[in-house]
Amino acid sequence: MVKTADGYKAIAHIQAGDRVLSKDEASGVTGYKPVTAQYGNLYQETVYIKVSDGIGNSQTLISNKIHPFYSDGKWIKAEDLKTGNRLLSESGKTQTVRNIIVKPTPLKAYNLTVADWHTYFVKGDKAETEGVWVHNECPPYKRPNNATRKCTRKTLRRMR
Repeated sequence: MVKTADGYKAIAHIQAGDRVLSKDEASGVTGYKPVTAQYGNLYQETVYIKVSDGIGNSQTLISNKIHPFYSDGKWIKAEDLKTGNRLLSESGKTQTVRNIIVKPTPLKAYNLTVADWHTYFVKGDKAETEGVWVHNECPPYKRPNNATRKCTRKTLRRMR
């Protein structure tokens, strides 16, 4: 589920023009930015990331291995997250990674290209949980436009 100006929406149902909650990494400003593209790719493995907010709420995020999550001041690929990593929530609080499971289960994962700040917030399907901050970095073989190419190069440099 992705935080949009109209509430949470399944990522598969988001279209270009929808406005999603985004955060500018440089300034820390949060606001709604338009989606410029939505696309999906097939992956051979699925990552299940269980997180909790410290006040009794937990959720499981489903991702591909390479999707970047913001944790403890840097972007980390889902497959590299560890128990204890803290993910930034939309309210500015954190959610702590409790468990990571990678399964050899095929996954069609969707991604968004978001104008300007190239980030958005995702969550599981529990109403009481908040979204966590992710980057719209896309796999090198799927580049819908020049903005995504620039974004991908910058993100990959930060992730090294």
